[in-house]
Amino acid sequence: MYDRLSDGAAEAEDAGETPVAAEGATGFPRRTTQARQTHQRIPASRTNADAPAASTGTRQPRQRIDTEGGREAAMRRRRPTPRHDSRVASRPSRPGRLSRSARRRLTARERQGRANMASAIRGAHAAQAAPTAASPVALGARRRVRDRLVAAIASLAAPLAGAAAATLALVLAALLASQLMGSLFGFWKHEDDMQRVVAGLPPYITYEMVLEALECQEEYGHPAGCTLAQIILESGVGDHLSGLAERDNNLFGIKWSPSFAGCPEVSGCEAWLTGEEYDGVAVTITDYFTCFTSKVASIRFRSRVLLQNPLYADNPIIRRAIAERDSDLMAEGLKDAGYATSSDYVAALVSVMDSYGLRRFDSMSAEDFEASGGEVTGALDLGADASARQQAVVNAAFAETYHEGGYCAEWVMRVYERVGLGRQYGGDARDIYWSWCTSSDLSTLRPGMVIAVPSSPASEAGKIYGHVAVYVGGGMVRDNVGYIRMTPVDEWVAYYSARATPRWGWYGGIPLE
Repeated sequence: MYDRLSDGAAEAEDAGETPVAAEGATGFPRRTTQARQTHQRIPASRTNADAPAASTGTRQPRQRIDTEGGREAAMRRRRPTPRHDSRVASRPSRPGRLSRSARRRLTARERQGRANMASAIRGAHAAQAAPTAASPVALGARRRVRDRLVAAIASLAAPLAGAAAATLALVLAALLASQLMGSLFGFWKHEDDMQRVVAGLPPYITYEMVLEALECQEEYGHPAGCTLAQIILESGVGDHLSGLAERDNNLFGIKWSPSFAGCPEVSGCEAWLTGEEYDGVAVTITDYFTCFTSKVASIRFRSRVLLQNPLYADNPIIRRAIAERDSDLMAEGLKDAGYATSSDYVAALVSVMDSYGLRRFDSMSAEDFEASGGEVTGALDLGADASARQQAVVNAAFAETYHEGGYCAEWVMRVYERVGLGRQYGGDARDIYWSWCTSSDLSTLRPGMVIAVPSSPASEAGKIYGHVAVYVGGGMVRDNVGYIRMTPVDEWVAYYSARATPRWGWYGGIPLE
């Protein structure tokens, strides 16, 4: 026996080999290996038969091992052989798996290797779990960065707000200035347009409209006086144009036809409510009307396309009107060809031509109109007994276009200023009435006289300040009611007599005969 195991003996012990001494050995005994006995569960019936033979010798007590290696080897001793149990022995073992007693014990190196592997696995798991474990820290860092960013933004908020407010104020100021300049230039442009309104005609009849009517008269032969009368009758509403004329530039109430689609003057069609007369019965219907690119284009289209239709071009009355350049015949021809359904269409056109003296355009050329600068006044036929001063007043009444606010007395004073009579009185219609209007006898009414009432039924202001007009002869009165209009004198007298007796006389008390 030996007290100390060498390194080789310890390894042999770990491998389950039993060191055996050989004869004649010197120093450490020579080792031989023998199969290690394997413990298996043995059936009870074979216990005695298969049991190995017992050793004949007396079992020697184990020697005390003082070395560290020996103590470790002693701790790795095999467990005692378990007690055989018939119930366990008879239970079939699962294939591919060793029984618990048949499993080999691990060596120190194997245990160390497994421990190292477990440590490596735990390290890997710890590395994978590190971001999760550190996420609260990272979250806190992000929160701190966010808080610092918010604080920085908050510190800049006031200066930025001030700069934004200053920029906004600058932009608003620029917009306000732009609006103001646009309004001023728009006002000046409007004033320029107003100057191009033809004197003696409604304010919506512009210089360009009259010029286009005269050019179409020269090119196609359609009398310009009837053309302008149609515009006033079809589209005039007080001192402005109708919605159809204003929005769709349709000055003549021309209805839609698919054949118009390719015309350069046409921009489309639109449905409108319109009043028609059938068999003497007035009805309101919805119909489609032509839309034009401009108001001048509407005048051009009427002569170039519409009146070239055989329905109009071959009408004998219209052919005669073109040959004689007669607006009255043109009105009759349009009605005869079916232009309008109204039974009094011709009479209405003739009344408009009478009111505005439109027949004078029938003998005028576009060059003459342009040379006159659009100041068409056209003296009415006042009779042989009319003086030059009376004609001058009548012409001034047609030339003066002031109508803003409907200030009738202001318009009358401007008319007389045009002929050099100045402002005889700076008051209102009542002052003119009580100062110079002395007669209510129609036989004494002369062209160039003022005709007035001290109180008017037209409005509350009219009840206080009255109304005044200028008699232009031919049984017609011209005045300002927010627009310049022409009214038969008998109708004017009948209307304004509701509150006071109309009177007339020479403005400023200065006879013009």
